[in-house]
Amino acid sequence: MKPEQKKPKEPKKEPKNPYGQAADLTEEQMITFLDACKQKLAPFYRLLVCIMFVTGGRVQEACFTERENIDLTKGKITVPPGNQKGKPKHDSNGNVINKPYAKTQVYELPSDDGVLTLLRQAASSDGLKDEREDVRKCDKRDYKLPESGYIFRGSAKVVKAKKACEDGDQEALKRATATCAIVPASVDAALGRVKDFLALKDKQHLDSKKDEIDEELNKWVAENPGSTEEGKKQRLAEIEATYRQYDWAKKVTSHTFKRSGCTQLDSKGFTPGQILHYSRHASIDDLSPYIGKTRRSEVRAYPGSVISKALKLPEKRKHDDDEKPEKKVCTSPTSSTTMSNILSEYNDSDSD
Repeated sequence: MKPEQKKPKEPKKEPKNPYGQAADLTEEQMITFLDACKQKLAPFYRLLVCIMFVTGGRVQEACFTERENIDLTKGKITVPPGNQKGKPKHDSNGNVINKPYAKTQVYELPSDDGVLTLLRQAASSDGLKDEREDVRKCDKRDYKLPESGYIFRGSAKVVKAKKACEDGDQEALKRATATCAIVPASVDAALGRVKDFLALKDKQHLDSKKDEIDEELNKWVAENPGSTEEGKKQRLAEIEATYRQYDWAKKVTSHTFKRSGCTQLDSKGFTPGQILHYSRHASIDDLSPYIGKTRRSEVRAYPGSVISKALKLPEKRKHDDDEKPEKKVCTSPTSSTTMSNILSEYNDSDSD
């Protein structure tokens, strides 16, 4: 008998984000990324990214935003429970089979908020202009806010529509050509184009500094005559890392904007309970990985004001009698001690 041949092992699938946890961007980095979005993406992608940032939403929640969820007069964005992660699930009989925690969330935006400005521009007669310089004029896609339905619309299912026409199936044709929301995979691909653009800028910067980098490497080799080729490669990588300006962009994912919003609000002194309203996590325990771990020297801003800076909007004048948000320690029975310690450490660091 012939010995049984072992089936070859299937190659491991590459992780969706090979660089680990989603990036946590500072205010300056967020503005740089939004500016890169303006240069490389159609305007509706930039608006989608801004909505994810200002509402602390996941990518699928932003994709399913409808015109009815936006009130331009009152400056409100509503996120219904059906778009959120903790929405109720039903069995075939219509009974709820899980314990939903999603609730309707309403985000009231200031009159000078950056996202509200973008939305009003999109609703105007001119709409949002496509400002990409590397795209032909005939390929540019200006964006106007639709009067109803999904505001970020995906492509019609061309293959299914063609098959329905061949089969003469009118119902299938109607489903295939119906308006649908953009899919998260399209957003990921768009973010990938922005990251490639920033990586190219880094490469060009390294090429322009090649003489300086070679000089530093040669100096190190002279100081370490016994260095191996592997050591030289490692030292070269370390030197190049000091010249890279956009290395942080490698770890940007669609979840980056939610994470960055939480940490920026945390650094401004907002309490976990206040941040929980922004992030819509089920509990403060779920929120804890987003806050308190990273302390930055620079002060980070409320997401809407960051977008305002990216749009170069005039800043709102500050008055001496403006009150700062009151700090209140959340009294959640599961994590009150941990969150109190986080806030006290933050206050101590400020006093130093």
